[in-house]
Amino acid sequence: MKEQHRYSLGCGFAWWVIHIFFRPFECVELAVLGSVDDRIAEFSERAEGLASWLLDEVGNDALVYRVEGKRVSIFAVLEASEPRVKEWMFRLIEVVVARDPGEPSRRYADLYCLMLGWQLHMAVVAQTYLDGFHAENAGIRNDVASPFIQWLREALEDACRTYKSCSSEDLLRDERVLGTYEALAADWRRAVDETLARYLGAPTSCA
Repeated sequence: MKEQHRYSLGCGFAWWVIHIFFRPFECVELAVLGSVDDRIAEFSERAEGLASWLLDEVGNDALVYRVEGKRVSIFAVLEASEPRVKEWMFRLIEVVVARDPGEPSRRYADLYCLMLGWQLHMAVVAQTYLDGFHAENAGIRNDVASPFIQWLREALEDACRTYKSCSSEDLLRDERVLGTYEALAADWRRAVDETLARYLGAPTSCA
């Protein structure tokens, strides 16, 4: 049962990665975002299938946790993790600020490329992680994940060439960019493990 909890939390934090993508762009004026706005809308459409599938995997009524002495669902546990997920977003924003791309429209275009690259990195990480479970029906369905990952590769390449005049490979050659992706992937795995330990580790917890 503990591995089922771990698998469901992995799906939940993978969903968080997709969901947090939109946050930096939500309150930005359309005039500043420009054509990036259309790309964000397309991302939303392309990510919908995988995001819905991940939520379906999370939604297991048999998985009960204990928060402040009360029995709660996995969704309450994931909601409590939002501050940590926001920190991932802020660390990506810091990379853009350090690169100082100039006017706001260029900063948001740069951030879009960086966030899209992170989505690709984390989609591969999450797929490998979830596919490692040997429980029945565990692992991301290939017909859901593969088209999204392929689209991310193509969209990232196009965005890099359009907004940064470089290839996606050039973006990943930046040590700070790749280092941030790898550090966030490591923290993503820790988030699953630490959340599991926090809500299931105590003797009074329900497994």
